[in-house]
Formats: sequence, C-alpha cells, structure tokens
Amino acid sequence: GSNRTELGKVRSKTGGRDRTNECDEGAAALAAGSELQRVKAMAMFGLAKLYRDAGDLQKAEDRAAKGVEASQKVGETYELPERLAFLARLRSDRGKFEESDRLYEQAEDVVDGLLIAVASAGTRTSLIGAMSQIYIDHFALAVPLIPNPIRALAVLERARGRTAADILRNKDSTPRKSTGVQSAHEREIARLQIRLMRASAPVERRPILEILFDEEQGLSGTKLRDVPRLMKQGKPVELSELQRSLRPDELVLEYALGEPGSYCLVIDNK
Repeated sequence: GSNRTELGKVRSKTGGRDRTNECDEGAAALAAGSELQRVKAMAMFGLAKLYRDAGDLQKAEDRAAKGVEASQKVGETYELPERLAFLARLRSDRGKFEESDRLYEQAEDVVDGLLIAVASAGTRTSLIGAMSQIYIDHFALAVPLIPNPIRALAVLERARGRTAADILRNKDSTPRKSTGVQSAHEREIARLQIRLMRASAPVERRPILEILFDEEQGLSGTKLRDVPRLMKQGKPVELSELQRSLRPDELVLEYALGEPGSYCLVIDNK
C-alpha cells in the first residue's frame, strides 16, 4: 500500500494524474481490506486533494469524508482537526454551509479536548496558533455565507478565550511530579480524547468535553467549586450579555486577520 502511495506521489509530480488516482485508489483498497486505517486515511486525503485540484469537488468530498472516518477510527489526534476542516472547506465550496459549520465546530471541539492534556499556557497558545486557520475559515463561513454574526463572534472568542480563561482562573502551570492520582487522570483524559475524536454529533461531544474539563482540574489539583460551570469551561460571552455591558458611547471591535481577506466585527450596545 505504501509503495503504491509513493508511486502516486511520483506520478503526480510528473503529470500522470490518471495513473496517480489509480495507484492511490489501489492503496486505499488495500488499506481498507487489512484494517490499516491510518494508511487508508492518508490515501483518501491524497485522493481528495488531487480531485480538488482537478476541479472534481464531489469526488474530493467523498474521499475526504472517508478519510475523516478512518482518522476517527484510528484515533489520530493532531491530524483530525485539520482533516475535518479540509472536509468543511470542500462542503462550503459545494454550498453545503450548514454541514460545513457543523464540521468546523467538531474540529474545534477536538482542539479543545487536545488542549486539556497540554500543561503550559505557552504550549496551549502555540497549539491554538497552529490551528488558527480552522477558526479563521469558520469565522469567514459564519459572516458572509450563513450569515450569522452571533455565531461568528462565538467562533472568534472561542479561539482566543481558552488561554486567557486559564490565566484568569489562576491555573498553576508549574510542572508537577507525577503521582498515582495524576497518572489515573492522565489515562482517563487519553481515553476520553479518543471518545471525543470518534463522536460526530454535538450531543455526544458536549458531555465528553465537560468530563474532560473535570479531569483536567483533577490533574492540575485545581478546585473551582465557587465558580459557575460556564466560567469554569471558558465558554465565550454571549453577544447580548456583552452588549448590555456597553455604554451608548462605547464600541467593541473584534478583528480576524486572514488570507485572502480580513474581517472586523463592530459591536455596540443595541
């Protein structure tokens, strides 16, 4: 399977697109037959990119969907959010905006779940930065295509708010010596992260994220009994609540910088 995939890459560089597709399709079939889901995911996304570049968005979407399914089965962590976002872009390009919105949200839920196992605020910021294109693309979908400025604000604040919320909660980022209790929390977090990656419906992901947050508090030794759960989980402020806090002569400007375009949300108290 891997040899055929590599041959496909070589053919792609030399212009043999038809033969490339044949080779990658063969690799995908071999991978599926032998339950090598990781190889299947790689082959499917290789095909999806080739079909996208050839202008066949329907086939590209089909292969990307199969690649996402394989990634979920094998429990690929850092690859899955980007692959979900790739499929979301394809569905947006085909006019399936609501489906695209749900996929972006799923990718962001997985990122949130991954952040739970990251110890330092600096590393968390780096991880969010690496995933920033997901949030920018989701924001761009919510503004002109759905359109939904409330949704757009929630996407933007979710991307920026997690690390800031950790700091406001006075989270101790000092490395701790591993204990039996912490190891148990780490094992449970890893198990829950796999469950999160395999859960496609929001109704399945919400409780998993809540339990992950509780496990994170147990891992860090932090107890926030007096803080409302909404604040604990660092969920973004609702637009109506933000507007009520503004005076008539105040505005909040929220910028989203990206390529090929950038955006600015202008929020007043009305």
